[in-house]
Amino acid sequence: MFLRAPEVILQKILSFLLLDDISIVVTLCKYTKSIKSQIYASALFANITNEFNVKTIVENCPRIKYMVVSTGRIDSTHLELLHKLNLETLYIEENISFVKLSFKNLKKLGVVNMEDYDTKDCALLEHICVKNITTKINKSKFPNLKSVKISGGGSYQLDLPITDLWTASRITPDVIKLPLHTLYISELQTSEANTTFSLIEKSNIKTLRVGSRLEFNVSGNYPKLVSLILKRGILKNVSAPNLRKLELAQVKVNIQILLKMTNLDDLCLDNCIYNYSEFGLISKLPITNLVLLNCRVNLDTIAKMKLKSLRLIDCIVEGDLDNLPKTLQILSLVGLYIDKLPYLDKLQTLKISSPYVDNKEVMSEGVLQTISRMPITNLTLTGCMLNDTHMDCLVNMPLNFLDIQRNNITIVGIRKLRRLPLRRLEVSDIPILHALQC
Repeated sequence: MFLRAPEVILQKILSFLLLDDISIVVTLCKYTKSIKSQIYASALFANITNEFNVKTIVENCPRIKYMVVSTGRIDSTHLELLHKLNLETLYIEENISFVKLSFKNLKKLGVVNMEDYDTKDCALLEHICVKNITTKINKSKFPNLKSVKISGGGSYQLDLPITDLWTASRITPDVIKLPLHTLYISELQTSEANTTFSLIEKSNIKTLRVGSRLEFNVSGNYPKLVSLILKRGILKNVSAPNLRKLELAQVKVNIQILLKMTNLDDLCLDNCIYNYSEFGLISKLPITNLVLLNCRVNLDTIAKMKLKSLRLIDCIVEGDLDNLPKTLQILSLVGLYIDKLPYLDKLQTLKISSPYVDNKEVMSEGVLQTISRMPITNLTLTGCMLNDTHMDCLVNMPLNFLDIQRNNITIVGIRKLRRLPLRRLEVSDIPILHALQC
């Protein structure tokens, strides 16, 4: 008898399982041979973590189009086998020297150094990602080339369509000649700060990420900037009317400046310095995703916002958690004591976690009862001092994902969860054989 699983079910399985995990699925399946064959035949993505599974993938997964090679133990013999696949995307994360690639339909290629590969037979390449360019790339070999991403710094070619550029400490005036969308400066030299931001003002960059070991001033007019990430700086007179995402870490920021960013949708403040009396002003912005780490927070201000996602991590909180916005779909509370929680009828993802091993109570009994009535499908309760009895509150929830690590839960509590529609369960200190018997 040859049993076939519905295609919809297979795609759900493959959406959250790596190819290496399939052995677990077939071990638990009554019709192992037929289901295993069908799962392999349906796979479109593979991550090669060692040289031993290359042959298995090639022989059993003919439909694979997207591949990541995350081991450097692949040689020309293995790559010759991979050429039997009709790959469209290939990322080789380790350095493999002097290799010929002949994938006729390859459109995306990611490698460490482009000069280590003979790609003359990959004429359809549209997107290239490299860590470094040490030898000039002949653009004429790739007539369909649309973008080049440089992720490891070094030099760049002005004749290439470089859209993403990572550099260590500074940029040159030539950068504004590139069709850059994204620029990442890992450690900006403070002496180069004014010159660097003057060049960025003249560019078409939409995503900018700048870090530094020392403080630097940021000011200027950036009408095309959509995303800005800064680490260690002073946000002064900045105009970015089209900015939608702002991440600041260890930055001195004037909240009044943020009010000029009238399209700001995503805000993250990590250990930032600001005037707390002005914190309430952020409620005037159209923010739907708010992340606050190591900050002083007023919950009365947050209650006025139409947030879809809120993350509070190790914050000093003032106000009542019972006033959280009813619009929330994602909520993460880490390092806080949760005395009460409102019923949120749109909440899909909830994380309550204590990163500390101090045996302190993280939430009250009533909070778990409130959680059990919400339409949550993704739930994380780690380090919350839960036990087997607490699992009774979860048995009727529509959970697809559940993480209950670092609690006092035994196999008795896990068995209570058998009827949940779980696709993934993360639990610690449970022997694997006991878990399989559930």
